[in-house]
Amino acid sequence: MYRLGALLALCLALLMPATVQASAIEVTINSINAEGIGESIGTISARDTDQGLVIIPELSGLSEGEHGFHLHAGDQCAPQTNAEGASIAGLAALGHWDPDQTNTHLGPFGNGHRGDLSRLVVDRDGNTTTSVVAPRLKASDLRGRALVVHAGGDTYTDTPPPRRRWCSYRLRCGVLSSSRLLLIHPIGVGLSSRFWDRFISCWRASDDTTALLAPDLLGCGENQHSNQQLAPEDWAAPLIDLLREHNNAPAILVSQGASLPIALAVLKIAPELVTGLIAISPPSWRILEEPFPKMQSQLLWRLLFQGPIGFLFFRYARRRTFLKTFSANNLFANNENVDAEWLDTLEQEAANMTTRWATFSFLAGFWRRNWAKQWQDIKQPVWLLFGQEATGIGRSKHWDDAQERIHTYAQKMPNASSATIRGRNVLPYESTLECVTQLQSWLLHN
Repeated sequence: MYRLGALLALCLALLMPATVQASAIEVTINSINAEGIGESIGTISARDTDQGLVIIPELSGLSEGEHGFHLHAGDQCAPQTNAEGASIAGLAALGHWDPDQTNTHLGPFGNGHRGDLSRLVVDRDGNTTTSVVAPRLKASDLRGRALVVHAGGDTYTDTPPPRRRWCSYRLRCGVLSSSRLLLIHPIGVGLSSRFWDRFISCWRASDDTTALLAPDLLGCGENQHSNQQLAPEDWAAPLIDLLREHNNAPAILVSQGASLPIALAVLKIAPELVTGLIAISPPSWRILEEPFPKMQSQLLWRLLFQGPIGFLFFRYARRRTFLKTFSANNLFANNENVDAEWLDTLEQEAANMTTRWATFSFLAGFWRRNWAKQWQDIKQPVWLLFGQEATGIGRSKHWDDAQERIHTYAQKMPNASSATIRGRNVLPYESTLECVTQLQSWLLHN
C-alpha cells in the first residue's frame, strides 16, 4: 500500500504540464440551439505552456463584443429540457468544470471553477482569433468536456444576465471526445487483469475521463475456462462482446507483449469497434511472422499439458521462488523491481489451478501464426512502445533485443508512431509513470 501511495504521489507531481513546445490539440466548435447542434463555426486550438494552457480560437459568425467562455463538465453539446419543460441549448454540457467543488465562479485567475476562462473578444466582422491563457488547466483537461461560448460577456455568475433568455445563453459548443481504452493483459502463470492495477492507478491520478476497460481474458483471473484449447479468436470474442455491451462504442486496443495477436483478432472480427491500436512491448517481428507447427502444438497439448506432467509443471511454476527467478531473468530490467506486490499478485492468481489452461494454450503456441500482413495492413492509427532493455523470453533472448525490434518495426511499419522508455518487457508495471505519460501524450494528439 505504501508503494502504491508513493507511486500516485509521483504520478501527480510529474504529470503536471512542464513543456513549452507541446503540440497543439484542436476542438471543432459548432453553433447550438434548442433544437440541436448546427454547423461548425471554426476551431479552438490549445497548447500546454509553462504559463498554463494557451487557447487559440479561430471562430467566426459571432456578434461583436465580449463573449463568456467556459470549460463545462459535460461531454455533450446537445439540448436538454429544464425543470420548466423548456428545451435549452447546450444544457447537456452541464455546469462549469469544478473538480475542486468550490461552487464559486471567480474567473480564470481566481480559485473557483477551473472551467472559468477569459472572455473571447469578437471583432466587428464576427471573428475572434485572440488567444487566452488558462493558468490552472492543461490540454488533457479538455478531454471529454465541453467548451462553451456564451451569448454575452461573462458576469462571473452561473445565471445569465436578465436581458437574455436561457434559450440563447449558450450559443456555441464543442467537445474533445474522451477515449476508451481496452487493456489486454499478457497470458502466463498468475497473470490477469490485475496486471494493469498499477497502470490504472497512475493514469487516474491525472485523467478521470478516459474509460479504461481491463477485463480478465478467458481462462484468466475470475474468467474461468474448462480444459480446452484457446486461440486468439477465443480470447477476442468476449472482448468484442464487452465493447458491444458498452453501447457499441469503439475503443483503442492496448496490448501487452504477446497479447498483440488477440488485439489483431479483435480488429479482424470487429474493425468497426476499433479506433486505434497501441502495442506495448510487441513481440519480435520474427515471432509474429513464423507460424508454430500445428502438429507440435497438438502434441504438446495432449502429451504434456493435459496429463499429470502438465498438472505438476503448473504447481511448480506457481511457486514464489520460480516466479521471482523467471521474472528477474525474463521480464524486468532491474531485479529490485520484482517486488512483493508483483509476486503476491501472481501467487494469488495462480492459486486457481483452472487458470493453467489459458497458460498452456499460450505455451503450446496456438496463437503463433503469420500475423505480419494483417499487422501491416491496419488502417487505424498504431503506436508502439518499446523498452530500452527489451529482450526475447527464453531461448529467443539470444537473437532478440531492443535494437533489433525497434529497427525491424521501423522498416516493416513505417507509418506507425513509436517511443522508447526505460524498462524491459513489462513496462506498465516496471516503468508505470513513463508508460502512462507517453501513452497519454500520444492519445491527446490522435
